[in-house]
Amino acid sequence: MAGIMHTHSASKPLKSIANTQSAINKILVATEACSTCVPILNYGAGLADTLGAELVILHIVKTDPSKGDYINDYKINKGRQNLIQALNRMNIKPDNVILLVRTGDPEDIINKTILTHNVSLCVMGKSKSRSDKERVGKLTSKIVDNPPCPLTIINPQHRTKLPKKVLITWGNYDLDILEHQKNFFDSFMKKLQADDILFHVTHDYESFHPDEVEEAFKGILHHKVNLETSHSDNAYLAIKNKLSSEDFDMVVLFHKVNKTTDDKFKGSISKKLSFSANTAVMIIPVFN
Repeated sequence: MAGIMHTHSASKPLKSIANTQSAINKILVATEACSTCVPILNYGAGLADTLGAELVILHIVKTDPSKGDYINDYKINKGRQNLIQALNRMNIKPDNVILLVRTGDPEDIINKTILTHNVSLCVMGKSKSRSDKERVGKLTSKIVDNPPCPLTIINPQHRTKLPKKVLITWGNYDLDILEHQKNFFDSFMKKLQADDILFHVTHDYESFHPDEVEEAFKGILHHKVNLETSHSDNAYLAIKNKLSSEDFDMVVLFHKVNKTTDDKFKGSISKKLSFSANTAVMIIPVFN
């Protein structure tokens, strides 16, 4: 199943489906078919197979009419061929996935694809290489700021395994927001059958007792919660140290979207970890 659509519109705020997240039925892998696309596609396909989800692969042909860079059939067909070749190298039949080729503003295209196809989880890559920074790092950074659904970011230059050991963190948000994530966690953690550790960084201004956090997560993980705490005024460093101390395959972060002011963490921990950790990072958006 495939589709081609041309879009020109600039990126605009879109209504999010994150706070009414259901079970994981569709996984979107978004790529611009750069040199790092194969590991990203392979990871997304592995997750889809493990979770029993439908795989949607989006190839973006970036255009900029202001610079004389217009849509043409050659670019669209070339992009589609590159994607099919990548799938063939992984022994994935294009007929078994929803294959989309889109042209226009990448951020706008990804957001609209997530919403129109009711995507449950988006997988993207990052790159530290200079040649790919414009196409991968910058785009992923924009999506991290305001993701319409849970987002998983991997480093395609680092061998990334499917999650067998997951570190789940909590950013001192209202515990009621976890009610919106029950179906997502139920679908993700149960089917993944991974070991998980709930890591809670406490602060002097902490408004919740660790027992309350443990009880809240017990309701969405449906098993005994292994809670570990660390007292620190720098949650980012505390999480980084925890990741380096054990062999985790993924870290899960709750990310506040539409923040009006910076919190006491001095910026987005999600963004910092996304671009500094070799571990796969899953970002779950939380809306005010």
